[in-house]
Amino acid sequence: MARPRKQDQEKRHALSIRLDGITKESLERSAGEACRSLGAEVERRIVATLGLDETGLELVSKIAAEIRLLQYGKSKPWHRDLKLWSAVSEMMRWLPPAENRPDNPKDDEFFLAALEDHDRLTEKRRQKLVELGDLGLLLPEEPFRYMPPAAALSDKSETGQPRLGPFLEGMRLGNSREMAKRTLDTLEPSPACELAYRLLAEVVGLDEQVTAAFDRLRQQLAPFEEAEREGRLIYRSRLQAEAQRRRAEGLAYNYLHSIGSFEWPFAFSA
Repeated sequence: MARPRKQDQEKRHALSIRLDGITKESLERSAGEACRSLGAEVERRIVATLGLDETGLELVSKIAAEIRLLQYGKSKPWHRDLKLWSAVSEMMRWLPPAENRPDNPKDDEFFLAALEDHDRLTEKRRQKLVELGDLGLLLPEEPFRYMPPAAALSDKSETGQPRLGPFLEGMRLGNSREMAKRTLDTLEPSPACELAYRLLAEVVGLDEQVTAAFDRLRQQLAPFEEAEREGRLIYRSRLQAEAQRRRAEGLAYNYLHSIGSFEWPFAFSA
């Protein structure tokens, strides 16, 4: 009885390619490690990149190059060494995709105009603050002052007693402009004092303008941020659905993904 004829999609076709010696050796080594034939290894790598356009291929190439650099001279592969895995995870988070980002705010004329306006007003305020400093009245750039992080470097004193630092870090201490005005009110009238009052009033006005400019800047950024949030949600929803499917089938799954938590970069499996 004759053997059934294979469908066209099931047929295997020979493909002749030419490779340099280094590439061939690398493929043979990878095929040996995976217990595959050289032809099967080549096919697997081709299939893995099907559907990618030129930009996608360049991205895969950059990722592979970065992994090779991180892997160079190490005894373990990156997926068997926690430090290397963390380095690769950080690379995947920051490096290659950022180069291919579409709709960048820096290319948007309205965002650039808002940024230029904000920078102009901020610089104008800084100059007024310098003039006040020359009069002996030193003020921070922002009207409200906060407890610096240095106040909370330790939660205990040298004697081991609890400190207030950790609780005060980030606490708003007051409006520096109002405190400066109260200071000026205690001084005897003089030309320098009158100049300081005028400069302080200008700074207060510029504070309001800078705040308004920052709000306009945030408004111009909002569409970009919303698009990024929606894009992240698309991928996270897929991860959550995959984790829930694996859980329902009794397979190992990422618990945090299954409940919709993506704050931890580690894959806790259950």
